[in-house]
Amino acid sequence: MTTSVDANDPDGTVDLPDGRTVAYDEYGSPDGVPVIYHHGTPGSRLLGAAFEDIAESNGVRLIAPDRPGTGQSDPVANRSLGGWADDAVALADGLGVDEFGVLGFSGGGPHALAVAARHPERVDRVALVSTVGPPSAPNDGAGLTSKTLDAVARRSALLTGVLFRLQAFAVERSDAESLVGQFSDRPLADFEERTERPFGPLVEANLREAYRQGSAAAASESRLFVRDWGFDIDAVATPVRLWHGEADTNAPPAAAAHLAERLPDAKLTRLPNDDHLSALVESRESAVEWFSD
Repeated sequence: MTTSVDANDPDGTVDLPDGRTVAYDEYGSPDGVPVIYHHGTPGSRLLGAAFEDIAESNGVRLIAPDRPGTGQSDPVANRSLGGWADDAVALADGLGVDEFGVLGFSGGGPHALAVAARHPERVDRVALVSTVGPPSAPNDGAGLTSKTLDAVARRSALLTGVLFRLQAFAVERSDAESLVGQFSDRPLADFEERTERPFGPLVEANLREAYRQGSAAAASESRLFVRDWGFDIDAVATPVRLWHGEADTNAPPAAAAHLAERLPDAKLTRLPNDDHLSALVESRESAVEWFSD
């Protein structure tokens, strides 16, 4: 199991039916309840380490893959949420896993829901933390950066690519504290106190690994979120639990509330004192316990 933020060696890779490979790390209990963790956008398998101690104590086997073109997973043309759902099931097949849960953080939320929608016979529970909402959701409370990115993503693939290339450039030249500051108003020391680990280096490694192959994958995903998701949210019958910070300006809480209202079996827990990244830390124990109940 991975215990550091070293991005050089994933725990393993699985060959997909079309010849691509998906890289993954595992955290927690090797024989525990299998849960596939879906990283944010941008993000990578490395941030799954934020759940490692909680997964271990709750008997959860957290499988954290890099999505196509991210980290050390092969890229694919014409990305779709449904295509990722098939990749996730192929990953589970390769690891000998039949039924599993899905956990999605931020941009990983729509991807986790896609797996449940496309393969309901394989997914027993869904947990969404600081999730991105569907195109129909209101963006009340979104910050200027988030609103700008959504507007650009709706209108221009070229400009979206430019924005993410600029972010990749900034990530390479930023320290851990400033990178945490992109997703939270909380000081880095607060995160490290709450997680009892060097959280700043973890976030830094996660973002740098996200851009290992460049910025195209993150830009492509951001375009997926503002277009039709390709599945009927109202028909996702799998039980879903959501945790969302009321101070989140990256993924506005109004969008999470809209999503929870549309899902047939969903419960939203509002975190009044948390924002995008701090909600991940605040909810990590509850989210993992949801799978081990």
